[in-house]
Amino acid sequence: MELRLPWIRSRTRLVAAVVTDAVLFGIVYYLLFFWHFGVWPGFSLRLAALLAIWSLSSYVLGRYASVGRSRSKCHTWDLVGRQLIATGCVLLLTLGITQLHVWVFSGNPVNAEYPAFLIIFLGSLAVLSSF
Repeated sequence: MELRLPWIRSRTRLVAAVVTDAVLFGIVYYLLFFWHFGVWPGFSLRLAALLAIWSLSSYVLGRYASVGRSRSKCHTWDLVGRQLIATGCVLLLTLGITQLHVWVFSGNPVNAEYPAFLIIFLGSLAVLSSF
């Protein structure tokens, strides 16, 4: 059976990058949460919103953009630099929106250590997701 959706065929790398990033997001979150708090986290709408913010900001800032193959060292370093800057911006944007949400809607977070966990989680995700 052949897939006759040309718009999805042209975006297979984009879809693969988003799905890979979402799977990495879930694995890192669940493992770090268990390691940090000693219990497995449940699924929540806030976690889904955090994943949506991460994915949408990554898409808007161009982290999932496909690039042509070039053998120039300058082009490679330029690409790596842009990727690192975009990942840093996504990290700061996601962390800022999440902390603003915690501050505005729930003055008392679930756990006093949660903001520290969030920084560790998003930092780890940014490092792993850059690859």
